[in-house]
Amino acid sequence: MTFASPEMLFLLLLVPLAWWGLTRLEARRKNTALAYADANLLGSTIKTAPKAHSNIPRVLQLVALGFLLFTSSRPSATLSLPQNKAAIMIALDTSRSMLAPDVEPNRLEVAKGVIKEFVKLAPQDTRIGLVTFSESAAAVVPVTTDRPQLLERLEKVKTSNTTSLADPIVAGVRALPGRATAPIPQGLPGALRPGQPNPNPNAKPIDPNTLPPGAILLLSDGVGNAGADVRLAVQFAKTYKVKVYTVAIGKQGGAVAKIDGQDYFIPFNADTLKQIAQLGEGQAVNNEKADLEKVFKELGTAIRWEATKLELSAILAGLALLALLVAASMNLVWHRRLT
Repeated sequence: MTFASPEMLFLLLLVPLAWWGLTRLEARRKNTALAYADANLLGSTIKTAPKAHSNIPRVLQLVALGFLLFTSSRPSATLSLPQNKAAIMIALDTSRSMLAPDVEPNRLEVAKGVIKEFVKLAPQDTRIGLVTFSESAAAVVPVTTDRPQLLERLEKVKTSNTTSLADPIVAGVRALPGRATAPIPQGLPGALRPGQPNPNPNAKPIDPNTLPPGAILLLSDGVGNAGADVRLAVQFAKTYKVKVYTVAIGKQGGAVAKIDGQDYFIPFNADTLKQIAQLGEGQAVNNEKADLEKVFKELGTAIRWEATKLELSAILAGLALLALLVAASMNLVWHRRLT
């Protein structure tokens, strides 16, 4: 236990002084009653109450005083408390293939709807971030519990040309807690070239076994036509204890979409997303409400016991108030007074 103001502990010396004062007050009340009573009638008119009826309320009052004086030192204790450590990066495909209308109104809007449902189902203390990707990826919202910020940014996403499925996994891993300085292997976007100086020379090596749980939820039509080998990216995620879940947005057979005044055939590849989820030790989720709800609830909670520094002032003040209320109730019942 630690104290923000340890010098205030000297105030606890007032507790024995208060005991002496309460004892004197009780004796004075008794002497006052005797002074106005006929000595010959004392036995029949004045009944001596059990000592416990005086001592118990007095002890409770002193306990309350002790708690309040102890609170002034602002004590803190380190306790192991359960905390939801779940952190999820949502990776949203914003390539032009997501404008295909094989699901209404189009793939991108359906994906946004899935994300909104996930945000709705996830516990409020689940940290969620957003990565958008097309030919490259960018973490547009860091992991946060600020739902309005996430949803506002979601509505502002814009489409671009090609699709790299490796980039969002790399960006998502490094956006999760404890992994910002994770070195990117050769062959992946952001990897250091031979001879290139490390931008984080003082960064401590990351022990994957100490990292909090993390996951990436990848929403795409599975059509990757640019970027690095996605298998390298998934292995990078596994190294840093990040599971990859996928949601395929689209319909088998693809669709024809009019983009910039021209018709394009846009394929759909759910198999690629299944392989990514399998390699990433996650799950390929069907775009069905029941399946989504089940996985979303699992992703949103990861309870871990964590040492947490907790200030005890409010708890002690509450106990002091409770002790005072109990003491006042006893005095009211036994002595027809509050103190």
